[in-house]
Amino acid sequence: MGRLKILADGKSPQARANERGKLFERLMADVLRHYGYSIDQISNVNYAGMEIDIEGEHITMDIPLYAECKCYETDVAAPKLQEFYGKYMTRWLKNKKCHGLFIALPGVNSHAKGFYKENIENNQETSVRLYEEEDVIKAIVGTSEVASPDALSKLITQEVGTPGEWLLLYTDKGLFWIQYIIPPGSGIPCNVAFFDAKATPISDKTTLDYLTQLYPELDDFQKISLSGAIALRTPSSSQVMEEIVEVRGSLSCFEYQFPASPEHFVGRHTVLGELDSFVKKVISKETSAHGILFEANSGWGKSSVVLASVARLKEMGHFAIAIDSRTAASSQFILRVLDYALSKFGDFSGLLSEDNKPTTITGFEGAPKSLISLGQVLGNNDKVMFIFLDQFENVFSMPDTLKRIRDLLFKLCDAQTNVVIGFSWKTDLIGLTSEFPYQIRDAITGLSKRITLDTFSEVETTALLNKLSEELGTPLRKDLKFFLSEFSQGYPWLLKKLCAHVKSQREAGVPQLDIANSLLNVEELFKEDLRGLGPVEEGALRHIAKAAPISVSEMGEELRPEVVQSLVNRRLIIKIGYKFDIYWDIFRDYLNTGKVPVQENYILRVQAGGVLKTTKLLTEAKGALNTSKFQKSAGLSKKSFYNILRDIRLLGIADIDDSKVTLLFSLPVEEKAFADSLRAYLREKLPRNRCVWRLLEELERTGSLTLDGLSGILAKSCPYISATKQTWQTYARIFADWMDFADLALFNKRDKTITLYRPGTEVRERHLLLARRRGGMTIPLIQYNPVEKLAIRLVQAIQEGGRMDWSGFARSTITKSLATLEDLGFIVRKPGSISILPKVKEFVSMPERRPALFAEGALKIKAFAIFIEILQSHQEKSSTLSQLASEIRSRLGVDWKEGTAIGLAKIMLNWARHAKLAPGVFAKSQRGRRKYEMKTGPQSSFFLDLDSN
Repeated sequence: MGRLKILADGKSPQARANERGKLFERLMADVLRHYGYSIDQISNVNYAGMEIDIEGEHITMDIPLYAECKCYETDVAAPKLQEFYGKYMTRWLKNKKCHGLFIALPGVNSHAKGFYKENIENNQETSVRLYEEEDVIKAIVGTSEVASPDALSKLITQEVGTPGEWLLLYTDKGLFWIQYIIPPGSGIPCNVAFFDAKATPISDKTTLDYLTQLYPELDDFQKISLSGAIALRTPSSSQVMEEIVEVRGSLSCFEYQFPASPEHFVGRHTVLGELDSFVKKVISKETSAHGILFEANSGWGKSSVVLASVARLKEMGHFAIAIDSRTAASSQFILRVLDYALSKFGDFSGLLSEDNKPTTITGFEGAPKSLISLGQVLGNNDKVMFIFLDQFENVFSMPDTLKRIRDLLFKLCDAQTNVVIGFSWKTDLIGLTSEFPYQIRDAITGLSKRITLDTFSEVETTALLNKLSEELGTPLRKDLKFFLSEFSQGYPWLLKKLCAHVKSQREAGVPQLDIANSLLNVEELFKEDLRGLGPVEEGALRHIAKAAPISVSEMGEELRPEVVQSLVNRRLIIKIGYKFDIYWDIFRDYLNTGKVPVQENYILRVQAGGVLKTTKLLTEAKGALNTSKFQKSAGLSKKSFYNILRDIRLLGIADIDDSKVTLLFSLPVEEKAFADSLRAYLREKLPRNRCVWRLLEELERTGSLTLDGLSGILAKSCPYISATKQTWQTYARIFADWMDFADLALFNKRDKTITLYRPGTEVRERHLLLARRRGGMTIPLIQYNPVEKLAIRLVQAIQEGGRMDWSGFARSTITKSLATLEDLGFIVRKPGSISILPKVKEFVSMPERRPALFAEGALKIKAFAIFIEILQSHQEKSSTLSQLASEIRSRLGVDWKEGTAIGLAKIMLNWARHAKLAPGVFAKSQRGRRKYEMKTGPQSSFFLDLDSN
């Protein structure tokens, strides 16, 4: 039993692929000649894809030939064979003597073979043959220059071991044989011997190194020389350090360093239900998938689910085992796993006789054959064997190992046997690894039943908290229970660690109330793990974290055994076979980056104003106050004071220790500066809260939310918290208030809506009633100059951080000017902010275009447009302001008092001049002419004294 490998060297992957393609072309020409054909032309060649289409003829019978030759990593699928057959038939219809030849390396899968047998093999009219790897090897060996595989096995003495599989390497330096050898007492091949084409042993280091460079997987095996005395070469580190280890579960419910053992497992009923359904489909041949994949982020309980699945399968009478993939170090890993599993299950509870019980695995080709044979026996008894490879992401960096596992899974799926390979890997790794083997991963995923784990639900969170109550022997306080649910965010790992912290605190005699008041956040929990470590121990821990999982040989002399053992004893690192790893990859990431790999999560209980008031008290007290004095100064009830303390602690504003409240950063005392500084801090802090982050994400998508929509998102984001609809509404209002205070969003309390605040396009204003619009007809209310000045000030505010300087403006001037700017299409007033539109930016930045831009906006106001028409009709002789007022009042059909109409006409004439729309005699102010009239008497026309401003 063996395989053919076509290998070539090159300076780049593209160069190697090109050279392999040329070798493949040469080999196919030799094979065709061996089977009696000559080549007329190569109609299509794809070296990179290892595909060649050949046209030729039979040498002796002069019969045309059409051949397609394909060399893939895995068996060729049916569509390729069907496509070839269609091309062949077009030739056959023209010449029914035409021969067809499909050469597939390593072979075709069962679907393709089924198509061949049903439609091609026994077709008496056509002449088509399928040649697979075995046929190609026969063609190569059928010459006097190449020995047969039997010649290799005869060279393996009993002292050396038992011959396993072999490889025939077709290289640019000739043909070479590789013989795998099963050492005495072993169940899998661990050694390899090298031979030339005529089966002469090779011991030349240069040749051995060259062949290993071409096929790196060979370096995973111990090389032995059969020339003269047997000389064992020094085994590679992977040979020594690869040990098969089953996944270890926790000894107690809250031993968070290990996944939950089945007896401590809670929840995931849906997942286990999916497993049950999948098992039934495998047994009844209703699914082509023979892999099962558990996917989730770090710490979401994948390993715990794997252990629970193994227990569930055993209860159902099946066979299951969970292997820790962190021990993988070579391509032999899957062979060792299978050998371990078969040895563990023995005769499979009497299902296997001594005759059909596999004793050895001959190699990578023998492995699937042994499993397929076993699966047939299991299938006859409605049983299934599952082999789970937990923490499989550790294999992603080992391409040869990964390919061997993928190939095994392909064979199992193709055979539809009752053996399943299980996988679990973390999804937060995918996309972060630059060399990630996407195609192999996707192939495994496509052959597997895929189950994605979610965070804990309320039911699952409650179940684990009930376990904590049982361990403590007393019910949990309501506030502590809520806080554990809320702060764990549905992450199983975090809830488990928090519960472990509570348990240790209670065992130390700390009351539940005090634990609730001082419950640690994630970073503090990790810092607690490090507390008590000396510099040498912490240095060793961080060293291991950078390379974990790390083998003993990789540790170096600087990591003394007693230091490593002390870290094991403290359960900061765990031993897996010959390797060590940090107890959690989340803790490992924290050690390597200094950052907590999860967002904060908490529900704020107090409106922003309450925290603002109490924080100001602390600031005025120079940053610290006794809790009793603090409560008295704030004038708060005990419950309100507790909520305030809780929120300022969660927000990182203050710390509470030894009955003392202390600010964690300094704030200015002056009121405006104080509010601005706290607001700036919260603008950075709040988006780290997962709930706030999700609300901002939704606002970014939709622009606005009602309080009902906001409360729905909060409830959905916290499925592990049980609360009434009214309570979620209260939380929603509090979150809206905080986001408004921190300039993250704008909260319209009257409409009960929240909209996204966009710095750089909006001016923040909390005190003016910005969104109130006057009813009725839109008319100009203020002259041009204040409007222009306010527009300039607004654009400056955007450029300087969104804070408006209103100094120098009367309140009525501000109100009328803002209304005018909105009427002009320059701004949009909102509750709490002013949106600055592109037109006003252009208006401010380009003074020469101001008249035109102002005119464009002003003419959209109906009253002003009619006023301009009136001016145009009187531009030759002009009119008095009273006459203009009377005519505009008549044209608009309004019942204005004369004084009001004259005032508005005066404003509109001012606008017309600044917009350069005032025609003829109205274009300029007549102040000088009025002075002349006062001396000489009125002239034929009367013009009001209109200031050009």
